[in-house]
Amino acid sequence: MDQLFITLEHRGKGIGKELFAIAAHQAREWGAEKLYICAGSAEETIAFYGAMGCREAAEVSRKLLENDPRDVQLEFVL
Repeated sequence: MDQLFITLEHRGKGIGKELFAIAAHQAREWGAEKLYICAGSAEETIAFYGAMGCREAAEVSRKLLENDPRDVQLEFVL
């Protein structure tokens, strides 16, 4: 998945949680061990991923960091 974005008028309805759960389920089906997330720096974005159980990534991508040092790199263990 390239992006997960819910417009303001549709936030708070559980859509993001459902999409995240679907992505995690599919990743498990494909044999993945974790999801790697490059989140924007917005507080609500970080809070969403934190509420979903994501934590700071153990391995940071230098390329992504150089591309946008404001992004927060997270992971979700499946």
